[in-house]
Amino acid sequence: MKKSLLVLSVAALMVTGCNKTVKVSDSSQESIIASEVDDSSSEETTLGKVTNLQYNNGVISFTGVSGATDYLLIIKLGNVVKHQKGYATTSIDISSLELEGGHYNASVTARKGNLTSEPATLEFKVLHVDRDLILEAEDGLLDMDRNYSADPDAHGGAYGLAFNDCGQGMYFRYFAFEAGARNITVRYSTGSPNSYMTLFANSISYKVDYTENTGWFGDSKTSAEVVVENVTLLKGWNELYLIKNGSSTDNPAYGGWAQVDYIKVAGTGKTFDLDEVDMSANRYQLEAEMAHWHYTNENQRPVDTVKNWSVDTFSLGFGLGEINDVGDGAKFSIYIRDDGNYLIRPAIGQSASVNINLSIDNGADETVAFNPGSSWDHPALVGGVEKALSKGMHTIDLKRTEGSSQWFTFDYLVIEKVVA
Repeated sequence: MKKSLLVLSVAALMVTGCNKTVKVSDSSQESIIASEVDDSSSEETTLGKVTNLQYNNGVISFTGVSGATDYLLIIKLGNVVKHQKGYATTSIDISSLELEGGHYNASVTARKGNLTSEPATLEFKVLHVDRDLILEAEDGLLDMDRNYSADPDAHGGAYGLAFNDCGQGMYFRYFAFEAGARNITVRYSTGSPNSYMTLFANSISYKVDYTENTGWFGDSKTSAEVVVENVTLLKGWNELYLIKNGSSTDNPAYGGWAQVDYIKVAGTGKTFDLDEVDMSANRYQLEAEMAHWHYTNENQRPVDTVKNWSVDTFSLGFGLGEINDVGDGAKFSIYIRDDGNYLIRPAIGQSASVNINLSIDNGADETVAFNPGSSWDHPALVGGVEKALSKGMHTIDLKRTEGSSQWFTFDYLVIEKVVA
């Protein structure tokens, strides 16, 4: 507090009243100290730091600071800000944020006008809640060239389309924290009502009926949902295949046509500690007929091996046949979850040794010799070539080489992590 002296300098201070004048002083230089006056108000220059910062059952709480008007809460997962907002309360329920399970850092800063305190910090763990999970169709495409369409009106900004040949479709990966039956919802659009596809989960097939005429999404921006009930899932990673699958007697023929925006797997609502769960992904099985197959003969298509070859030895009942010409093969687009070294292992049919050109991420071809030792109608999974793959999107292209390499049939591709 600043204080000053009030000084009155007078030539002559006179008090006048009732027609009388009283001379108080006749000194022209005399100063009279009248009083001490407070000429400024008290101002705070700092705010204290919040204390007792803690997290419990979805609530962040702390002891507030005297004079603070609100508190800035910042929540980070690693270096990514997941939430930032000011609150007037000292008990903040963050359960509505539906944070994914993991380890987080929180900071709380007291504020009043332009004043801010030193932030208080806290590390805390959020349990994973097994909620409904949407898997975008565009993330399940092994053929990004034919089947991908960007559209801001689609749920994730894109959708899958042009599933014109039987065997084409989408590949999804879903981690189940416990085994059991789940409902899976498919969001679709079609201009051909009564079309259908087939969902495969752990060798069990489920028919997915697209009964509603929504129009094609690019024109109508309209979609509908169908629920596939009681899909059996195993504990751990599940591979789900949603494919076009039909026959000439269908109406519309061969299962018709549909576009897919996403699938949604129903959650259980239970909580799990991710520190106690191994979610590493060590194996991917990718169907050749769902990839970007490429032939010199542009009329060549995936084969329904049961209907056309009367063999049931191909995965999902489809494969690529007659890979006869140089350059014939399949290109796969796939998201790899974890960094590591992986074996690239094709399942191919041929009794003799086969030379295949392998290209990763559109790089140079590398010729690899495989010896399936099987007949064309009984493809075998061969020993692989080891490659380092980083977390993220990759393309893997396998095609017949020049020279004396044998032709072959192609069932699927396995990408298998090398575990020390």
